[in-house]
Amino acid sequence: MDIKGKVILFGKTGEGKSTIANVLITGGIDEQPFPVGHGMTGCTSRVQTERGRGWTVTDTAGLGEAEGGKVNTEQAEKIIIDFLKSVRGEYSHIIYVKKATNRFDVIDEKIWKIFERVFIGAEECFTVLFTEGTSSWLEENWESLPSWVKNRGKQNVLITNIPPIDHRPVREKRNKASRAEAMARLEDELCKTFKARGFKYSIPNISKMNDKDLKKESKSVLDYIMMIFNNVIGPMCTAAHFAIAVADICMFLTTIM
Repeated sequence: MDIKGKVILFGKTGEGKSTIANVLITGGIDEQPFPVGHGMTGCTSRVQTERGRGWTVTDTAGLGEAEGGKVNTEQAEKIIIDFLKSVRGEYSHIIYVKKATNRFDVIDEKIWKIFERVFIGAEECFTVLFTEGTSSWLEENWESLPSWVKNRGKQNVLITNIPPIDHRPVREKRNKASRAEAMARLEDELCKTFKARGFKYSIPNISKMNDKDLKKESKSVLDYIMMIFNNVIGPMCTAAHFAIAVADICMFLTTIM
């Protein structure tokens, strides 16, 4: 089987990451090796990687305290170290997934900035993928998109619309045809952007770090997350206990499905 690429997905809850992951791996959404729409559970990284149809896909689904537990600095550093270890590797695409019908907010920007910080050295493969939208929507709304999206360039901002399964036979027949077209188009666009870089994988700096370097890096990432909390997220969560908010920021690091 031809190798098509190695992808990692991130973004906020409910934006369609797991659907995209399942589509690439299985060619459809009938099979779901990546669970869709599950809740928050546990305090460990659920970074999941699957392979199929020439794709290797990592879905960053969940990290943090689901029940409002407390995380101290030492625990937070360990969570981040474990996350950094789990996402070391080489990538054809590092994709931020956003539903076209959902507005961008400050959390989108901060998740993006955290991942830019985590994946330093692999910036050339950063991609934004809109779900549940059309190419005409993207063209009409391009100028109103956040600068951090437009800065990727139109060649690295993609859009797709993969209809869900409809249990009504007539509509499902139509949806199935539309899904096939959308999946083929998405794969073609991803392959084109990879080809434009000469099929060269991007390797983030964390992939070259030993355990000592990773520990140092985790402290740096935590400091960055706390800076974001103090400057932006904190005023939005004034009623929350500081330690709980740290756990929430850690969840933002890999997002929650």
